[in-house]
Amino acid sequence: MLLLYVCLVWFSGKGMAEENPGNWWDGWDQYKGIAKIGQVADPKEDAKKLHNAMEGWGADKTTINNILTGRTNMQRQEISSAYFNIYGEDLITNLRNILEGDHQTLIISLMFEPNKFYGVQLHNAMQGLGTDESVISEIFATHTPDKLSEIADIYEKEFHTTLMKDLEGDTSGSFLHLLKAIVQGERGDLSTDVDEALVATDVKTLHPAGVWMLGTYEEKFVDILGARSGRHLLRVCEEYEKQYGQSIEEGIKKETSYPFQELALALVSSTKNVYEYYANQLHNAMEGLGTNENTLIRICVGRSEIDLPYIKAKFEETFGISLPKMVTEETSGDFGSGLQAVINS
Repeated sequence: MLLLYVCLVWFSGKGMAEENPGNWWDGWDQYKGIAKIGQVADPKEDAKKLHNAMEGWGADKTTINNILTGRTNMQRQEISSAYFNIYGEDLITNLRNILEGDHQTLIISLMFEPNKFYGVQLHNAMQGLGTDESVISEIFATHTPDKLSEIADIYEKEFHTTLMKDLEGDTSGSFLHLLKAIVQGERGDLSTDVDEALVATDVKTLHPAGVWMLGTYEEKFVDILGARSGRHLLRVCEEYEKQYGQSIEEGIKKETSYPFQELALALVSSTKNVYEYYANQLHNAMEGLGTNENTLIRICVGRSEIDLPYIKAKFEETFGISLPKMVTEETSGDFGSGLQAVINS
C-alpha cells in the first residue's frame, strides 16, 4: 500500500525574510509555512531496493542516495522497520558497513530520528581527546528547554549516562553554568509580554564599563542569556545598543573569553535571526582552506525539515552565492551529491 507522508516544513522563495523575522523559537513551536508533500513511496519496496543496492561487490550508492535523501525522516523510519521485518537485519548497521567516510556520516545521520541525531552529535562532541564546544554551543543555542530535555532523554537511553553528567565531565566554569541555565530557563516561553522594567535592569547589569572581573562579568551574562525568553532577550539587545552605543555582541567579545564567548554569541545571534546564524555557520564551514563536512551535515540534515529553505535564502542574500553552488564547489563524489539532494529536497 502506498503511503503519503506529509512533513510540515517551511517553504522557500524570495522575500521570506520579510514574511518571517527569523525567530529561532518559531522553528520548533510554530509552523508558519505550508505543508510539503513527501514523495509517494512504499517502505517495503524502498527496503528491497536498498537491500539490492548493498548486495554483491561494492554498493549502488546512487540508489542509496536517491531513496534516503528523497524521503522524510518519518518515511526513513518506516523503511528501517520494513527492512528489519523482511531481512531480519538492521538497516543502519548494513549501511554503516557498506559506506565510508563523509558519505557514511551523511546517510547514517539521515537515518536517525531528530532527537537521537542531536544526541549523537552531542556525544561525539565529547568523545576522545578534547571537547568540541562549538557543536555544543550551536545545539544548545538553537533549541528550547523542552527540546533539550527530549534530546537528553534519548541521550541517556542510547549512551547509558546522562547528558548533564557528560557535560559536567567535559566542560566547566561559566560555559557549563550557561548550559545549565539554558536547560532550566525560559527560552521556550512564547508569550508576547515583555517586562520592560526587567529589561532595563538587565541592560544596567550588563554595563560594559570594565567594572567586572572577567569571570564575574560572564556570570552576569549567564543570569540573563540563559534565563530569559527569546523575546525578552531581543529587547535587551535593542536597549543595550541604544544605551551603550555598541551591540551586545561587541560587549560579549570585549568582556568574555572562549568557550563562553562562543556560546553567548550563538545565543544572541540565533535569537536575533536564526537563519542568518545558520547561514554564517555554513559559510564559515566552507570558506578558506579546507571544509568542515561535519558542520555541513549537522546543519543541513538537522534543519532539513524545519527551516532549511529559509537558511538557503538568507545564505544567498548574505554572501551573493547560493548554498547549493558553494556546496558543489566544496564537496565531491557520493557525499557531495547526497548533500546536494538533502539541500534541494
